Amino acid sequence: MAGILRDAGLKNVTEKEVGAPVQFDNPEEYFTFMNEIAPPVVAGIAKADEPTRAKIKEVVLGLAAQNSAGGKTRLNGSAIVVCGEK
Repeated sequence: MAGILRDAGLKNVTEKEVGAPVQFDNPEEYFTFMNEIAPPVVAGIAKADEPTRAKIKEVVLGLAAQNSAGGKTRLNGSAIVVCGEK
């Protein structure tokens, strides 16, 4: 992405990964959240038949549960921030 900004003529382009941990009340809340805000997730699950959707949910909940402690599900996320000057 930084290269695109440089190619567009911006100067002093920087690119940095920023940690963005998220917390949910439980794995189910995480699953619901991803199905509400992530178009690729929604599209993929919509194409699956019911047994496959159930299996996807089972696997996701199991993986999210591995990151649960103290009654909360905590997952590490990140974003890449790219800046440049005109």
